[in-house]
Amino acid sequence: MSRLVIRAANFLLNLLINFIKNASFFSLLVSTQTYATDVNWILISNDEIAYVRYDINHVIKSGSKVNLWIMFDYKKEHKIKNISYNSKFVHAIIDCSSGRETDDSITYYSGIVGSGQKVFEEKLEESYPFHPQSITQLLADKYCISQ
Repeated sequence: MSRLVIRAANFLLNLLINFIKNASFFSLLVSTQTYATDVNWILISNDEIAYVRYDINHVIKSGSKVNLWIMFDYKKEHKIKNISYNSKFVHAIIDCSSGRETDDSITYYSGIVGSGQKVFEEKLEESYPFHPQSITQLLADKYCISQ
């Protein structure tokens, strides 16, 4: 089983736990299967487009770089290359010294919170600067502060 699928499954369990604690409607959509709990998704943005979370348990700092996973859970269906998806997982590398982010892989799923079928996967090497008020900038502000 791929690490991304395991992480998505772990996220589903964390949502169920949050539902029990917070009784939020969003968490009603979670599967009731039991999974390992080593993933801890933290909400960093909730706007009209998506819930955006990152896995705080798997943030890896190495020199000036920070590796982490970001999950986008869209409130309305999105499309890439005419393929519909409702969530995506991004493996991001934040370079604190250059102020740039590289998304080296993005995996798209038909369901919310990484559920359903994997519908598309991209392997990227593109690097781009942090945009003010972006998710990347928020995470860089948190993890690059000690650089």
